Amino acid sequence: MPKKSGVQKEFIEKLYLEGLSLSEISQKLHIKAKYWFRKFGIKRRSRSEALKLAYMKGKRKKKVYLKDFIELYTKGLTDREIAKKIGVSASYISQFRRSKHLKSNANNCLKNPTLSPSVPLSYILGALKGDGFTYYEKKKWGGYIVGLEVTEKAFALRFHKALHLIGLNPSLRPRIRKTITPAGTSYLCETWRTQACSVKFCKWYRNLTLNDIKTLLPEKEHVGAFLQGFYDSEGCTSPFSYRSKYGKRYEYPALTVSNTNQELMNFVAQLLHHLGFNNKVRNGSKPRNPRYRQPYYIRVTGKPSVLLQEMISIW
Repeated sequence: MPKKSGVQKEFIEKLYLEGLSLSEISQKLHIKAKYWFRKFGIKRRSRSEALKLAYMKGKRKKKVYLKDFIELYTKGLTDREIAKKIGVSASYISQFRRSKHLKSNANNCLKNPTLSPSVPLSYILGALKGDGFTYYEKKKWGGYIVGLEVTEKAFALRFHKALHLIGLNPSLRPRIRKTITPAGTSYLCETWRTQACSVKFCKWYRNLTLNDIKTLLPEKEHVGAFLQGFYDSEGCTSPFSYRSKYGKRYEYPALTVSNTNQELMNFVAQLLHHLGFNNKVRNGSKPRNPRYRQPYYIRVTGKPSVLLQEMISIW
């Protein structure tokens, strides 16, 4: 016999008629209310009814004064940032701004990113040479996209912060993706995607060569930021131990970075040499599948790995 569910239709309907929203029902019963509403075929409120109920419950009664709005708007804040300062929803601020016939400040951020040498820009370039991406998507996103999608939230937050510091208006959201392994098995994993729209940045980046990137890294802190972005994308840390001639055992982390682009790896080796590390590019194990390309790697072990980790931990 099929197992009976502990969720009762009558109880959910009673809570919904009492004025609770789907998110409030989910928090109270620790369930996915949207799923059970679909399964039981419970009719939901219209948008106008939901807004009316929100006003009655006092959730959107806060008044937005024109003086406060103009003060924040002239500072260049976006609708989302203004809404967070005042304490209302972003859609409410958007409607309020459009009623005053004002343009969004987000467009100013999208058009004029700062592309002069800086630590945030160096970090972005390093990440884009690894897991980052730039592309044009007219149907889905409607413009030129620069972004990153990874499983590590801290990495996504650093990339999000760097995009914001050069003048872009990035978004950050979690996603559930289906990943297929080389063996053919699949599993679901949570990823964090941060992206921003910028025609100027994407066209500038597409015409950028490695020599151009080198001119954008005049100081050691710029080189360290670039390497941090690249190591966050393509690198890993593993334990490394060895014994001295006197029999004493030493343990250090080993920093390894790998990529299939040999020219890029030689460029990374030059940057490491600029910081005082003389590590060479080595050939990785040849892949069995002919569709995969030859990997190349650089490994820093022993005490230099600790020093390198301190030099590239800028963010």
